[in-house]
Amino acid sequence: MTASDHAPQRPQRFPLPGGGREAELGGVESRLRALEDRMTHLEANQNQVIVEARSAASAASSTVAGVLISDLVTRLTRLEISAETLEKRLLPPE
Repeated sequence: MTASDHAPQRPQRFPLPGGGREAELGGVESRLRALEDRMTHLEANQNQVIVEARSAASAASSTVAGVLISDLVTRLTRLEISAETLEKRLLPPE
C-alpha cells in the first residue's frame, strides 16, 4: 500500500447522456425548487403548531388551576368544620 491509497479520492465526473452540464444544473435547480416548496409548506404549518401548543398549554393550566382550587376548597371546608367543632367545645352550653 502506498500513501496515495489512503488519500481521499475526488469523485469522478462522468458525462451525462443527452445534456451534459445543463441537465446537471437543471437537476440541481429542480431539487432546490422542491426544497423551497418544502420550506414554504413547513413555514405555513408552523403557525398551526404554535396555535395547537398554546391551546394545549391553556388546557393544561386550566386543569392545574382547577385541581388547585378544588384542593383549596376542600382544605377550607375542613378548617371551617374544625373551627365549628372547637367553638362548640369551648362555648358553654346555653
